[in-house]
Amino acid sequence: MGADDVEDAWDVAAARFRALDVPAARLNLALLNALHPRWAGAVRPDTSMLTLLFTRPGETGYAFSERVEVRWEAEDRVRMALVRDVPRRGLERPGGRVVVAGDFTRPENALPALEALLLQLASPADG
Repeated sequence: MGADDVEDAWDVAAARFRALDVPAARLNLALLNALHPRWAGAVRPDTSMLTLLFTRPGETGYAFSERVEVRWEAEDRVRMALVRDVPRRGLERPGGRVVVAGDFTRPENALPALEALLLQLASPADG
């Protein structure tokens, strides 16, 4: 996946949410628009229904080592999590998704909270 693929992923994710007139889609579109100038080369957005996903370039929301998930749950609550895909280590310790860090925030505080989680994936363009 090259730089053009990552840039296309930003456009595709924004277009999906732009087409919907629901609070979750409006929040996701606002986050994508705010993050794009600084984070476009560092992380790749993806979508799963109304959940916004971020991975490193070269990965997708479904094939990832780590990703950040953002889900609008209510008018006053957004759930965010840094999720790691852990390899299987045996029958006693099966692999799969593990939440490394996560919390709830209000929609108006979602941007700085999301950027704090994105710093676990990559460094932004200016940083």
